[in-house]
Amino acid sequence: MTQAYFLIPGLRLPTHAKDHISSETLEQLTDLSKGLCSDTIRQELDTGVYTDSIHYVWAWKVITRRQFAPALAPFRWLMDHGPELLSEVWQLHLAHRDVEGTLVDVEPLLDEATIEALCLCLTPALRQEGFVLQRWDTRLYLTRKTDWGVRVRPWRNIVHSTADACRVEDLEGGHSERATQALEAMRRLEQTLTDADIRLPDGRTIDSLWISEGGHLQRFYPPTLLRSVLTDDPAILAWAQNAGILDHRTGRVSGAEQWPSDAPNGERLAVIDDLYESWLTQDWSAWQQKLPEVIATVKRLSDNARLKGCDSALIVACGSRSTVSLPIKFAPRAFSLLARLTTQKTVPAANWLFEE
Repeated sequence: MTQAYFLIPGLRLPTHAKDHISSETLEQLTDLSKGLCSDTIRQELDTGVYTDSIHYVWAWKVITRRQFAPALAPFRWLMDHGPELLSEVWQLHLAHRDVEGTLVDVEPLLDEATIEALCLCLTPALRQEGFVLQRWDTRLYLTRKTDWGVRVRPWRNIVHSTADACRVEDLEGGHSERATQALEAMRRLEQTLTDADIRLPDGRTIDSLWISEGGHLQRFYPPTLLRSVLTDDPAILAWAQNAGILDHRTGRVSGAEQWPSDAPNGERLAVIDDLYESWLTQDWSAWQQKLPEVIATVKRLSDNARLKGCDSALIVACGSRSTVSLPIKFAPRAFSLLARLTTQKTVPAANWLFEE
């Protein structure tokens, strides 16, 4: 079978969300699984610090055919048109911590003067910790001559964490010496930031930071077997392009009516993350409001995938630590004799939606 893959982070829900999901939503999701050609496939992933962002682990393995943990920052740097670097690249994230201890990402709020003050304050302190600051507009990256030697929980999971964020457990290795040293380095940098008393235009202080998503830029060989990738995530887009897919055969998935016309027939991947933000914040009302468009995107691109030689789809629903895949056989064309004789297998959404 030639498949179109639909990777959907946040499509599997924690069990405590059951009371918030309407029967209408369950019906919509059951309709999504129409045409199952085999049983659903459950997969537990070794996620480490990528718990709650396992779509990166899945996409990294499928696109690059590498088993190591995914690297995000160097590929975001590349998509920001930064020069190719041989050194390890990390991303520096800044935040304000409110009176309730919640982190507020300040990047969208930064102006030129604040960025300049931040760079002036942090550059010497970062150098002492082995980092060189690389500014790209309002985004701040870091490079190192020697690898840091840790893997760190992605910022998007930290800033939306319902637990006490920025703990040693958020670094791979937990309480290992290297993880402890890395967290201590971030604490010293935070103290430098706090002492400088740098404020946003609205008066709030910038008093928290997180260094994460580090790794090396790579070209992947052998080339990926996928023919096209659609995603709004710049890191995943860069993985696809560095794995041999020409850039005009990749694109944004938001608003896409079809796969890139120049992409040859064969397997293809769409990463649809519309549900992810509300899943991270556990806003189940917003999650249900966004679901119909996600389903519409899957159906729209599934129909178009037929024209690219695909006869089936694999919908990969991501949870916190596991995925459930729905293998869908495309139905024969309407009004054909085969279509009238074909029975479609469906599985109730409640059987696969909730992650134990």
